[in-house]
Order: sequence, then structure tokens, then C-alpha cells
Amino acid sequence: MVREIAAACLVASAAGHGHITYPPNRAGGNLSVAGLLNLQLDKSPFFWFSQPMTIPGEPTLNDAEYRTYNVDVKDGSHDWSRKMPWRAPGQAPVRGSGCGVSGGAPVMIPNGGQAVPGYAMGTDGLELPEQEATEWQIGGVATVGFAIVANHGGGYSWRLCKKSGAEINEDCFQKTTLPFHGNHSWLQYIDIIPTRDNSGPLKIPKIEIPRVIVPADQVHPAGSHWARNPIPSCKYCDQTKCGGLLPNLEEKVTVPPFDQLPENASQYGGNEWFKQEGCAQQCSGEFLMQCPPGMTQFAEPAPGISSYAGHLTYYGSFDLTSLTPQMPVGIEGLEYSVMDEVKIPDHLEEGEYFLSWRWDCEQSPQIWQQCADIKLVKPAMELSV
Repeated sequence: MVREIAAACLVASAAGHGHITYPPNRAGGNLSVAGLLNLQLDKSPFFWFSQPMTIPGEPTLNDAEYRTYNVDVKDGSHDWSRKMPWRAPGQAPVRGSGCGVSGGAPVMIPNGGQAVPGYAMGTDGLELPEQEATEWQIGGVATVGFAIVANHGGGYSWRLCKKSGAEINEDCFQKTTLPFHGNHSWLQYIDIIPTRDNSGPLKIPKIEIPRVIVPADQVHPAGSHWARNPIPSCKYCDQTKCGGLLPNLEEKVTVPPFDQLPENASQYGGNEWFKQEGCAQQCSGEFLMQCPPGMTQFAEPAPGISSYAGHLTYYGSFDLTSLTPQMPVGIEGLEYSVMDEVKIPDHLEEGEYFLSWRWDCEQSPQIWQQCADIKLVKPAMELSV
């Protein structure tokens, strides 16, 4: 067990995770710590996803306005992201029911593909314990939010599937995507930073940012509702130079120190892919708290709002006899949630629903998902009649 935990620490700086922070959800993410990975390793809400996933056909999303990586390239040899999920939002398949799976795949992959504590690799997120349902009014407006540990660009959608209806799966969720309300999102910062005068947590005001909605004819299914990830990552170099391999789920990573791991802690993907992954992370701005001037993938939505993985995290050297890492320096992840308001369609029936958040990435072949428990009720006015 110690070795398995150490293996997870080995790749913490390459973890590309995101998760729901609001409403309360089955994965355990919350607004208080947002995307700060190091403070949430006990629950690991950011380990529910699917990989490696690619779109089945040609990209539908090519315009720079809706892109998040390599935005000015739409074809040719330097169009390295053309098979990534965001290039045709909603088209790439997912693992599991639409709530993500533990670790993202059946085997461990050293890009953050580690099992959630207490759950085997590949466990469906639908199996997480049910939470007290958040009540939403039919025809009303609800608040939702997610956080990012490492920023793979792309974009996201919020969806509902009725628990008592058809099978809970991606097809069900895609039938009821939630329209966004208003023209802006906002950033809500964590509330665990103490003040110097012991007057309580530091209160950082909400930051309103523009929301970019993807045209309905460029997503799947047509007419569904998707927004671009508003936080630009960094552009340190052209990722074309890194290569275009996908992790091979049947080929182990055997470069040191992975060659010291026991069989039950083996990591997969292949040595060449693993080398490529490090290159891709660096091109995206790994270890840079904020992107240097002129090195963002697209314009910042507000001054200083750009990053790949937030604060620097460095685990130092390892004692290979115990695989115990040195204490980390810094905290990885973005310290705010991206918040939106969504409309609840007035044609929906009362009852218990799953809320699914889907983030299709553009820098990596990954799709992040989790679910929350929702109860839809009639508007108060209707109930009083």
C-alpha cells in the first residue's frame, strides 16, 4: 500500500484533474478547497474520468474563438490536438455511466490515472454513496461550479438524467443538457486562507468573467449546450515536438523508478509515451504558477487569470528502498472554482435526477466527469395553487 501511494505521488505534478465543487456531489469536491489537490488526497474527487479517449471522426471545432490549445492551427502536421475530445465536443466515448470511473481506465497510468482510495481502478462513479439531493425548481435557474487541478483546456457541459427513467448512461445525459443563464461566469476563490488578524478566512471577492458558448451545430448532439473552459493555459512551446502517442494500456512504464514497483502497482502507457507526456506538460506551463506575459494559449479573461497547474509542487528525490517522497513544496491546483448559472427546462418532470458534469479536454485525450444528486420540484407558485 505504501508503494502504491508513493507511485501516485511520483506523478502528482502531471495530474490533469477537474471535479464538481458545487452542488454537493458524490465525488466529494467542494468550494472550500476548489482545485487544490494536496488538500484533498483523502477523497481524491478529481480521479473520476475516462482515458485515453479520442473523437471518432474529423474535428467539428476549428475556429480559434472556441479553441483552447494551438488555437490558430486547424489542420496539417502541426494540428496535434485534432483527435482530442474538445475538437468535437460530446462525440468521444466515455467509460462508465457518465459519472466517470475511478482512475480513468482499467489500469494505472502515470499521468494522474490512479485509483480513488477505497475503489478499484475502473469502478463506475455511479457506485459512489448517494448524497442528500440538492433541490432545484423546474423552470428556474441553478448555480453550478467546477475546479481544475491541471488545465487541459477544452470545455464543459452540465446534464441531467432521471433516476427512475431509462438506463443511467451517457446517452441519457446527452438528451438533457442544461442551457447556460446569462453571459458571464465567475470565479469563486477558496475560503480556507486565514487572515493575519485571526478574523476568519480571507474573503476574496468574486471575479466576473465572460462566458464563451460553442455554436450548437459544432457539438454533439446538435443543439446541446457547451461552454469553453475560460482559463487559458500556457504556451511555452509547440507540443507537436513532443509526439502524438496515446498511452498503451498493455505496455508498462519501466523507466526508473517505475522498474522498482511491485506487480500490483505497475504503471502503464509505455516508456515512449511517458517521455512524451513530460514534454507535453512542460509545453503547457508545468511548474509556472501563472503564464508569463505573451505565453497564454488565448487571452486571459481577467488580469492574472491563466495557469496550467497553479502553484509549484516538487516532491524531490525518493528513497527507493521505501519509495517515500520528501515533503512537497507548494500546492498544486487552481485556487478557485468556475461558477455558472444554468436553466432548468420547464418541460422536465418532478423527481430524482443525476446531475453530470462533463469536461472534454483539448490538450490531452481525457474526459472528466462526476455526478451529483438532484431533486426537481415544481415552482413554489404552482405548489400553492
